[in-house]
Amino acid sequence: MTNPAEAFIQPRTLVTLACVGLLGPLTMFAGDMLLYYTSVSSEYFDSHIAEIMSDMPFARLALGGLFGPIAAVLYMASFLVIVLFIDPDCRRSRIGIFVLFACMMTVGGAYHALFPLFAFHADAVLAGALPEAEHFPAVGALSAAYLNTLSAAYIGCGCAAWIWLAVLVFRGRTLLPRWSLLLTPVLWIPLGELFLALPQPLNVIFAGGWFNLAYLPMFALLVKVALGNASALFTRSTGVA
Repeated sequence: MTNPAEAFIQPRTLVTLACVGLLGPLTMFAGDMLLYYTSVSSEYFDSHIAEIMSDMPFARLALGGLFGPIAAVLYMASFLVIVLFIDPDCRRSRIGIFVLFACMMTVGGAYHALFPLFAFHADAVLAGALPEAEHFPAVGALSAAYLNTLSAAYIGCGCAAWIWLAVLVFRGRTLLPRWSLLLTPVLWIPLGELFLALPQPLNVIFAGGWFNLAYLPMFALLVKVALGNASALFTRSTGVA
């Protein structure tokens, strides 16, 4: 049974969505660099990130935080393409995967938008503007714990969605080739640890931005598949997942 959404999704629109989605990781990466790009040593950066960010102009931090929600919307264009690449008869899988990706990016955009608050609070403390400055470490720990909770939700939803999608790809229930499983971001993201050994500023560029750059191979493949197979989307139907 064909999904009603396909009645107004034209091949050209599908290709456009895939191209727009490719901007998602690049926009989030740009936001990361606005927030914490620096040339200081990685050892100092890891233990003094709030102080480093507090020296940056307000406009730069605000813009960097704003990029998070914008990038989340752009990401969803690619995730919509992924859903449309799934066999139309796999309706529950389509809905479930899209909801998981939507939850992931909602949390991810919020996480990114909140990050500048570390810098704003650190700046106020270092300037002596907050009478409770001596309590900053405790406040910072609570903020970090909250962001870690958001991060866990982001990773949980993302892993569940990608694993679910991988099962469908392996079973041949999508327009994606089986070898595309090698491009799954959850396989590439851990490789970011390898960049920690790089000197600054390469360390912060690649290690700090890898979480988003790891999506580029898969999203680029979506553009390729959309260009070559968009018309097949409207006739493919092999069963129920």
